[in-house]
Amino acid sequence: MQSLETKRMRLRPVLKSDSANLMKIFSDPIAMEFYPRTKDEVEANKWIKRSQNLYKEMGIGLLACELKKQRNF
Repeated sequence: MQSLETKRMRLRPVLKSDSANLMKIFSDPIAMEFYPRTKDEVEANKWIKRSQNLYKEMGIGLLACELKKQRNF
């Protein structure tokens, strides 16, 4: 699966190393308000693996979004 880039942003496949950052979202009750519940680290890793399998099997999947350069506003 390819990455997509703009001048400031990068959309890329989710990596195992994204687990800690995903946990900031998955463990937050406000961010997960419209999901059945928050996720623990085991569930987050399963989610990553499922995403990676979708890339391989279907050529599609959710992407991680990151700033190319951290900016101070």
